[in-house]
Amino acid sequence: MNPLAHTGESFRRSFPSSAKPQRWCFVIVLFLIQLLLPLLVNAAVTVYPTPADAPGNSTFSVQVRSLGGEWADLFSYDAVVDRVTQSHMSFVYFDSDFSKKVEVRVTRNSGSITSAQVRPASAGITPTVSGNTITFTMTKPKKISVEVDGNILNNLFVFANRKETGAIKGPRTGVHYFGPGTHFIGDGTGTLYLTSGEKAYIAGGAILYGNIFILDAKNVSVSGRGILSGRLFDHALPDNLPKPPMIFMDGSSGVTVKDIIILDTVGWNISIAASDSVTLDNLKIVGWTINSDGINPQYSRNVRINDCLIRSNDDCISVKLA
Repeated sequence: MNPLAHTGESFRRSFPSSAKPQRWCFVIVLFLIQLLLPLLVNAAVTVYPTPADAPGNSTFSVQVRSLGGEWADLFSYDAVVDRVTQSHMSFVYFDSDFSKKVEVRVTRNSGSITSAQVRPASAGITPTVSGNTITFTMTKPKKISVEVDGNILNNLFVFANRKETGAIKGPRTGVHYFGPGTHFIGDGTGTLYLTSGEKAYIAGGAILYGNIFILDAKNVSVSGRGILSGRLFDHALPDNLPKPPMIFMDGSSGVTVKDIIILDTVGWNISIAASDSVTLDNLKIVGWTINSDGINPQYSRNVRINDCLIRSNDDCISVKLA
């Protein structure tokens, strides 16, 4: 159970009319301590709400906590990988300030675990295996893959983000805000066009179906902890037909795309054409179609790609001169 959920619970207590005020104060203080303690212990971890109809994966159950805190459940989202097998992997995400070590517990819901590996090896994370459960500790933001018994097609991605700063809390002028829940651009295959000075913000706990185009625009951003999904596009389009990218920018400058998760493209995930001063940071991209390139800059300059995880069935990054 997410300890943050306790704050929404109602509380009723009844006392004898003869109870002394001191006793009342003691009981109230004791209750407040019991109520707030889980929040204080787990304050370093942020777990986002789950849309009711989010595509889930039941291979693993995953929990997280700050060292010594209470375990909080993480929803395991589903993602398709590998064009040939169209296998299903899962992923979870959370934020932490990492002021304390963060513990992650992964339970395989069917069968025991013989061996487990956390990659990349450079993360220096050695998991402990007991029965059907893996535990490990994280000390800094990292994107990792948990692989059980050598299975790389049904693995688990853990996206551990640093605490978000400058989060947008709601809609305002110049901001396309998508809060926790499920959102559709048109029927879920539509396009959001961003103009100069505009922002698209996909909050943690949100899924946005559709794609985003930035054409002849300046100073535009796409950010948030949520998911941009192409799941509702037609993935059976013939190879000779154009396939829409998830994010397309052309003739634009001063563009930032950061922090979001991008899934299920039918074409390139991020296509950058004739653009300048583009920053891509902390993105998580998972694609499986034949041309699901991750990030493709074309005849552009000053494109900065930093700290992105890309799993595709084609090129992860492909720089093109024409």
